[in-house]
Amino acid sequence: MAKARVDARNLMGLAVDVMRQSIAELRADGKASPRVGAVLWKPDGTWA
Repeated sequence: MAKARVDARNLMGLAVDVMRQSIAELRADGKASPRVGAVLWKPDGTWA
């Protein structure tokens, strides 16, 4: 199986898209929760 080429810019864009879809959780101290996005890159070139 050949390794897939990683396009870091594309993966960062996917992570930003996931981050924008995240829902803020309420905190007891009233502060805003950070928005987090993560993309898992698999060795076969797929992502989740």
